Amino acid sequence: MTAMDFEEFLWAKWINEETLNYLYDCFKTKNRINDAVHIAMLKYFKEYICVGGMPAVVDVFLKTNDYKMVRSEQRDILEGYKRRKKEQGQNLSCSLILAPHFLQYIFFFSLFFFPSNSTKKLP
Repeated sequence: MTAMDFEEFLWAKWINEETLNYLYDCFKTKNRINDAVHIAMLKYFKEYICVGGMPAVVDVFLKTNDYKMVRSEQRDILEGYKRRKKEQGQNLSCSLILAPHFLQYIFFFSLFFFPSNSTKKLP
């Protein structure tokens, strides 16, 4: 099982396809995002940053909305992963787990960085 990306996280939160298409269109055309959508997406993105994309952790978050339980599930997954790697004779760095998602976070953050106060295009 692989980690969810931000779009999949939004699907899990039942964000409709129309909203996602609107975001993609704004990105492609460099138009500013509507303020209400911008505020909502920033909230979801902050949740995604804290929760991550591991399906079991996302499930805990969606069922409980409790960050302490989320952190506990994250810790359990990481410890289990480290334990399995150690049994295989490999050393594991947390940075190796987080690195693949770092560029994705930067990309999606850039989508929500510019709220719309006008309809003019971004530079």
